Amino acid sequence: MKATLLSSACLGALPALCCAVGSLNITAVNELQLARTHETIELSAKDLAPLGERALTKVHVQDAGGHELLTQAVDTDFDELHQPDTVIFQADFAPRETKTFTVTTGKQQVYTAADFKAHGRFVRERFDDFAWENDRVAHRTYGKALETWKGEPLTSSSIDIWSKRTPKLVIDEWYLVDNYHVDTGEGADFYSAGTSRSCGGNGLWAADKLWVSGNFVSSRVLTNGPIRVMFELVYDSFDVNGTKVSEVKRVTLDAGRL
Repeated sequence: MKATLLSSACLGALPALCCAVGSLNITAVNELQLARTHETIELSAKDLAPLGERALTKVHVQDAGGHELLTQAVDTDFDELHQPDTVIFQADFAPRETKTFTVTTGKQQVYTAADFKAHGRFVRERFDDFAWENDRVAHRTYGKALETWKGEPLTSSSIDIWSKRTPKLVIDEWYLVDNYHVDTGEGADFYSAGTSRSCGGNGLWAADKLWVSGNFVSSRVLTNGPIRVMFELVYDSFDVNGTKVSEVKRVTLDAGRL
């Protein structure tokens, strides 16, 4: 769910009133006849401008009962200032349910480790993997160093998937014990991605052939929890039937989503 779709009328109708009391009222509507859990609602810097607070890490959201919700300030454009331009939070919706939220400003958000439901990182110690996860699933993809590893070299832009049976974040622990192909009760890496496209790898079809990039060569993290992990992977240019193609892949994973 995006605030620009769900609450723009509310934001447009109430700026004077909201500025007077230092808050904004947001209305979100589930227009489907289906329950929607862990829906992410996005508020842009423009939406939040009436609050008069440029530091989006100081934005707070409460539900109709006055309970503080977990929020995350996100830098979506990765500009030279690296300043957040969006605030996100999550809520569950019953079929056709409407919910209201109050947005205010205060002290900068301070998280605990228990708040984090999404995380990702560059794994230099495992031949330059990049791995990421939320409370439901984990993934990884392969970096340049794996192409020349003498033990088991692999050239692939496949997206591997790790099945989880626990909501806790496991990437760091699984890499630490280096036994993630064995299920000890939390799940495991059951799938051999190899050179397949697996779960999200891409390619271009030309001349009756699938053309794909090699392993990524650099990465940059745009935001890293507690609700959303978002990063970009840069690949060397590759040939597609005589044409050189460049690739930058942006990956986003929110808590509660597959």
